[in-house]
Amino acid sequence: RKKACILRQRSSVPKALYEEDPWLQGPERGPFSSPSIEALFRYGPIVWGQRCFNAGEYNASVRKLQDRWGISRQLAEQEINTLLADQNAYLANEKRVTTKPKESDLLPPVALTDKLLVLAWVAVLIPSINYLISVWP
Repeated sequence: RKKACILRQRSSVPKALYEEDPWLQGPERGPFSSPSIEALFRYGPIVWGQRCFNAGEYNASVRKLQDRWGISRQLAEQEINTLLADQNAYLANEKRVTTKPKESDLLPPVALTDKLLVLAWVAVLIPSINYLISVWP
């Protein structure tokens, strides 16, 4: 197991970053990788942005969860993504916070029909917003 490297950020709170983790240098963290696109469709742009553009902190969170519970990276990512998507609901569920997640809780990939529905919604939403902005006094 790789050990965490403790770095001091601008604040006085130390953060553990797993700098030697191959995930940080690999293609999976990129914005157009398959796991990133899955995160975008399932959890939205905030989680996707954290995963892709704040990769060091995201990876540290995932690795800390893996180390705490001894679970797979996919399950740890799912837990972190769920937390980032809705922190209040995640933390309000005491069982989720205190019980080890099960590998059987892994969600299946987002279905093609769901992806198409999201794309259709975005295709309607963007012109609608542009119209509303153009008619706003």
